[in-house]
Amino acid sequence: MQLDAQLIEGFVRVFLVPRMDAVKAIPRFHRELWEDFCSEYPRVAQAAPRGTAKTTAVTFSCTLASALFRDRDFILLVSKTEGQVVRFLANIKAELLVNDELKSQFGVKRFVKDTETEVVVELLDGHQFCIIAKGSEQEVRGLQWNGKRPNLIIIDDAEGAEQVMNPQRREKFRNWLFNDLFPCGSEYCKIRMVGTVLHMDSALERLLKDNLWHSKRFAAHNEDFTEILWPEKLGRDKLEEIRQSYINQGNPDGYSQEYLNKPIDAENAYFHRDDFVHSDTPDYLEYYAAIDFAITKKTKSDYTVIAVAGMDNEGLLHIVDIRRGRWDGFEIIENMFWIQEKYEPNLFIAEKGQIKHTLDAFLNAEMVKRGQYINLHAVTPKVDKEQRAKPLQARMRAGGVRFNTEKKWYAGLIDEMLVFPRGQHDDQVDALAYIGLALDKVTMAPSKEELEDEEYEREYGGGLFEGQSVYTGY
Repeated sequence: MQLDAQLIEGFVRVFLVPRMDAVKAIPRFHRELWEDFCSEYPRVAQAAPRGTAKTTAVTFSCTLASALFRDRDFILLVSKTEGQVVRFLANIKAELLVNDELKSQFGVKRFVKDTETEVVVELLDGHQFCIIAKGSEQEVRGLQWNGKRPNLIIIDDAEGAEQVMNPQRREKFRNWLFNDLFPCGSEYCKIRMVGTVLHMDSALERLLKDNLWHSKRFAAHNEDFTEILWPEKLGRDKLEEIRQSYINQGNPDGYSQEYLNKPIDAENAYFHRDDFVHSDTPDYLEYYAAIDFAITKKTKSDYTVIAVAGMDNEGLLHIVDIRRGRWDGFEIIENMFWIQEKYEPNLFIAEKGQIKHTLDAFLNAEMVKRGQYINLHAVTPKVDKEQRAKPLQARMRAGGVRFNTEKKWYAGLIDEMLVFPRGQHDDQVDALAYIGLALDKVTMAPSKEELEDEEYEREYGGGLFEGQSVYTGY
């Protein structure tokens, strides 16, 4: 039969609901999940909050319906660990073993094969289907059953909280998805991915923004709780209680992540939108620059960023320029000298190890060649990225930082800072953080009166009264 959302809902009501505990009314968003599942889109990604039975609605119900209505006969289930996906498969097998009404109506005869990670089921007329369970990053190349490759892949919560915090592990997982998992399906394979967004650079978050994927993002409620995703199960009072429990434990981001599919809680973000105060760039500043290296031209990598900030005579730090690119070594050198020539920064700050292993010799040779010297100040951070950015964060919270919001680079900078440290990139924050670390070496710009005094001294030859007069002896 042609599988559709209405058929899946009827299947769930008749065969599965009678065996479930604490059954609530089927929410409208489950019907949306089923509509997308049954659609002709080859790739669907859905983000749903914790506690909204997304695994029951998709991995459990849709797998059984797809197999028993003979829409798909080789199904691959994937989750973050083998142990977790084995439990998904065990629940499916239990229905096929002990749900007498289901067995009778669909003619379930026997298990031809039954292991922890694989089951092959035969129906009374001889039709068979296979369901295989795999953990993330397990071997799936060349996966076949009866000469077939999977024609349905269901990916459920395939990313872990610790994994997504490491950029190398995020990249490794994405490579496995695109190089191993997705290609292992047949020509007509449908891919359905469901989960909760754990990081702004997670694979699920990226797929939700990929125009080649049909996607939807659900939140347990809107900002003022006037719209609730599943009021019968998670009403306003319950959600507010859950949110408060996260806040009491100092983890508001956890609630935002698990229930709103936003890994950053706006009210408790590392940088607040209110921290970004506009100001035109003053006429005179004491400039400081910092660079965060990423010497590669591959588009998947971070950027090399040069940030320029200046202190005014009131102690305010003005972010005046951000230069960002995927540059090779020569391009980095060119940009450093461009900054040096334009701003003449008192310090040019960089991480010591990055300089030594990248541009040290090249940069020194180039300074001699050009006769232009950069006052390079090497720092050795002994803390992680969040701790390095603390001085900058504190200064912004105190209203001590200004931004020219009309500059072209500003939009990209604020987008990155508002989702730090869970954003796709953090190179601009890193560069500004180096400046923050060196603030103890920063000198405020002279006041207008001090500048006038200096100009007067230069013009009228200061020091006329220094020492003993050759004429009077005084």
